[in-house]
Amino acid sequence: MSIINKTIFIVSIFFISLLYVNNVNSITLSKYCTGAQVCSSYNIDCKSVLDGFCPEKYGNWSSCDPQTFGKCIPCDPDCGIGICGKVELIAPLKANPGEMIKLIVTAKLSETPDTINLLKGIDLAGLDIGLNSQCNTGETSCAREFTYQLPNTGGDYICFTATTNGLKPSGVKATKCVAINPEVQVQLLTLSSYGIIPVNVNVKSIANVTKSELYIFKKDPKTNQFRPVKVDDINSNDYCSFTCISSYGSTCNLLETKTYPGTSPVVDSIFNWDSTKCDNKEFRLEGYGYDTRNNYNNDTKTITLNNPNPACVDECYIFNSQVLNTIYIKIKSWIV
Repeated sequence: MSIINKTIFIVSIFFISLLYVNNVNSITLSKYCTGAQVCSSYNIDCKSVLDGFCPEKYGNWSSCDPQTFGKCIPCDPDCGIGICGKVELIAPLKANPGEMIKLIVTAKLSETPDTINLLKGIDLAGLDIGLNSQCNTGETSCAREFTYQLPNTGGDYICFTATTNGLKPSGVKATKCVAINPEVQVQLLTLSSYGIIPVNVNVKSIANVTKSELYIFKKDPKTNQFRPVKVDDINSNDYCSFTCISSYGSTCNLLETKTYPGTSPVVDSIFNWDSTKCDNKEFRLEGYGYDTRNNYNNDTKTITLNNPNPACVDECYIFNSQVLNTIYIKIKSWIV
């Protein structure tokens, strides 16, 4: 039996009797993993009861966020003797400043009713932030979802500790910390939409800033979607064209990278984009900022160019020529 290295990623959690569903919408997507697929059609799911299979032994789990106990959600006792505790806390590994995050607490109770408590801090002496929920009589496996809005300080850490009234005296708890990504803001430093366009990528992180980047995208009139364009070599004949992905790789739309020693919590990076070799279309400028904890964030601005005598780019570049493509298609069909 061959094993296909395909881990099932569940990107966002919504709680309905421990059912997890997909919801992809953020740069800081957490990867919650609930099982592995083998032989292309058979799933080994994470289960809270023994069944003889540990999903973490199949496929590649390196991208899965670590949870309170291992990486399986829910914690799977087959992945280690005594690995699963009485309280499990599921939280994102990282999130953006000011983001509303979801926290799921599962408690295995021998006595009910009981009350789940979610504290701010790394131990049972943490701050009570009012996140409590009662587990009813007979609810021995009690799971509750809470929401919490993170502070706006980039580069910070915030930790949560989950327990119950009944388990707290025995020191039973689960703790998870969430890293807050840097704050990033892209600013156009000119009101003009032609010539040299200065762009500032402002990055803030109390963990100190290490790098800023600026990427360029152009709206494709055929699809009405922004696509990366080649800007890594201003002297190339296909500068600012859609040849980026097919011919040069995924970083050819990177205008420039600026690196820093990681000693300042606030950095302004000025990028000067020469737009004179681009056509008068709508562009998206996407700035990234990184900190010493290897966390990052991004921000975008759009601008429609208005250069006098604008360059003819995609319509004139030989490999994008509509006539040439028509001839190529005909020749290909004759050969076939």
